[in-house]
Amino acid sequence: APLRGFLGTVIGIIQSFKLLGEQSTLTDPRDVSAGIAAALLTTALGLIVALMTLFPYMVFRSHVDRALGRMESVIAAAQQGEQLRRKKYAAVTKMDQVAQDHGSTSAPSESSTASAPSG
Repeated sequence: APLRGFLGTVIGIIQSFKLLGEQSTLTDPRDVSAGIAAALLTTALGLIVALMTLFPYMVFRSHVDRALGRMESVIAAAQQGEQLRRKKYAAVTKMDQVAQDHGSTSAPSESSTASAPSG
């Protein structure tokens, strides 16, 4: 619709210049003013339609931007949580392995001491 308004402006101005070009002397300025009025009217209507569509677009765009910001925050938090979980898992696994290594190389287990002959 805004482009139609500008098209109407161009057509109105063309009509006005056409009248000026056809007549050697302009006797009635109202002939030219009709084309100019049409040009101004279509420009105003085009701008009204443009503004009426611009405001909802801006509101929609702000909602989208806010939603994207929230999603980015959630994703960043999930990534940090995953990294923390992996670090904890690696630490627990390492502790278990260290405990197993120390348990197998240190004192004999209870089952081997209980079955050993006392003497």
